Amino acid sequence: MAHTYTEGLKAKGVEVEVVCPAYGQKLEEEDPKYIHRMRPLFSFGNAAFLPWIPNLKKFDIVHIHYPFFGAVEPLLLRLFFMKHPPKIVLTYHMDPTATGWREKFFRLHEKIILPLLVKKASRVLVSSFEYADFSALGEIPKAKQIREEFPFGVDIARFFPGENIELRKSLCIPEAEPVILFVGGMDTAHAFKGVPVFLRALSGLKKPFQAVLVGDGDLRSSFESLAASLGISARVHFLGSVKNEELPGVYRAADLHVLPSTEVAEAFGLVTLEAAASGLPSIVSDLPGVRHVIEDGVTGAVVFVGDIESLQEALSGFISNKAKCQEFGQNARKRVESKYTWDKHIDRLLDLYTKIMPSSF
Repeated sequence: MAHTYTEGLKAKGVEVEVVCPAYGQKLEEEDPKYIHRMRPLFSFGNAAFLPWIPNLKKFDIVHIHYPFFGAVEPLLLRLFFMKHPPKIVLTYHMDPTATGWREKFFRLHEKIILPLLVKKASRVLVSSFEYADFSALGEIPKAKQIREEFPFGVDIARFFPGENIELRKSLCIPEAEPVILFVGGMDTAHAFKGVPVFLRALSGLKKPFQAVLVGDGDLRSSFESLAASLGISARVHFLGSVKNEELPGVYRAADLHVLPSTEVAEAFGLVTLEAAASGLPSIVSDLPGVRHVIEDGVTGAVVFVGDIESLQEALSGFISNKAKCQEFGQNARKRVESKYTWDKHIDRLLDLYTKIMPSSF
């Protein structure tokens, strides 16, 4: 998303610089000069402590993506000591979830650091007001005063309807059998994606089907074992990680998309937009923000969270009715074209920047 923001804004003539962690990998020599991969002082998981953020005085606006543990704290410290700080725009992605001490840290961060960030912000952008009300932002009065609904976008030139017969053939998928697609992380941090629920729902389907799962991580082997124990290994294809340039083709090999997430850590579901742009209907969990992305009964279906029978019933309704899949998929594409294109999103973002810093544009 930050990459899309950057390239879209630069195409409009805006000067943009990006600060992100380098983690353990080598600094990318081929990166453009406006991308700064900073070596963290230390890192843990996706958190990276970056005390050496570039000089903020040269920026008119600083756009922060939250959560970004390890970077927002030193940023805040600098802002407090600046006489003329830049304008702050905060995109709130989700409430982070975990267990044990990390869960306590996240909740403490929301109570102490997040309100300070919101206090410094000119605007808070959320994927949906519904999720914002449900999230930690809902507890911060100022957030409601300065928030704007900014659903994520999708590149409709990259994701578009069509067929990918070659991929289906390579997976030995019979031409007449419907393909159900899942795209998501398969690591512990993304355990909320609901893969076990999805696999158990598949195991009870009476009609022929094929399922393709894109994603990788430390939980993948356990998911493969579960599929084997359920007796559906021959119909379930784990592709692992897929290159960005190959992902649109995977969508075009499918007939139906599923987002069976089980926790509120799933705040939107960008994959649902990618599926819709590709002309696919989606079945999604009844979670705040997630259910907002589709139109139930028009572009897809909303099912009870973690409910195998509910998901199974919805799956069966689509795979047994090809015409329904096609109609809902066409509706989904039209909805994306009208509401969720990146071009419109970037135009709105630039307009927002102009409003808070009119002299700069």
